[in-house]
Amino acid sequence: MADLRAAPKETVVGSFRAHSEYDPLPALQRYGGPKLSVITPVNDAPFGLHNLGADPSHTTFTGTGHWLQMDKPEEFNRILDEFLARIEASGTPRSRESRR
Repeated sequence: MADLRAAPKETVVGSFRAHSEYDPLPALQRYGGPKLSVITPVNDAPFGLHNLGADPSHTTFTGTGHWLQMDKPEEFNRILDEFLARIEASGTPRSRESRR
């Protein structure tokens, strides 16, 4: 919170404004590769990326703050490795780019 208080007001307001105006759904819908959203229970809200209709699978990660990969790196890496292994095993291209 000290960093937030130290940031210029214009920076904080501009960041929140940009975040509230951005619609990630078109980009998520254009992406044809596999998706995984790793969330905390706090992120399990109607506006969470996994609930926006772009159909990413998701897994809930407990006992962390905002930076899941830093709070529990071994568990985060295990989840990511399992996701990548499922992609490799299914033969699904990682993205449209890999199908060209």
